[in-house]
Amino acid sequence: ILADGIPRTFEQARMLHEHLDVLKIFNLKLGDDEEAVDRIRHRALADGRTDDADEQIIRGRLETFRRQTADTLRFYDESLICEINASESALVVLAELARELALVLGVATSESPARN
Repeated sequence: ILADGIPRTFEQARMLHEHLDVLKIFNLKLGDDEEAVDRIRHRALADGRTDDADEQIIRGRLETFRRQTADTLRFYDESLICEINASESALVVLAELARELALVLGVATSESPARN
């Protein structure tokens, strides 16, 4: 199962742990708050969600997200966590995710030798 956006809290991670064998956690990180605010604002406006484009609301949500993410990641062994630079273009991020997922699944990619 590839789950996007869950678990969001330590408690959710604990509950999932009882039912799933987590192989890897992909943590997409934006290093720059301004870039994150800009991306979120543009996406909200493009989707017609003007209320979600307010900078104070975005910054509050980013803080909540960071706090919850840090708490959730503490549940897992560091060896399971793969940091992905989300500041790159969507295509580069997707390629990095695909490469890392292929490693987890043991699938050969163009960057790795084929298995016989």
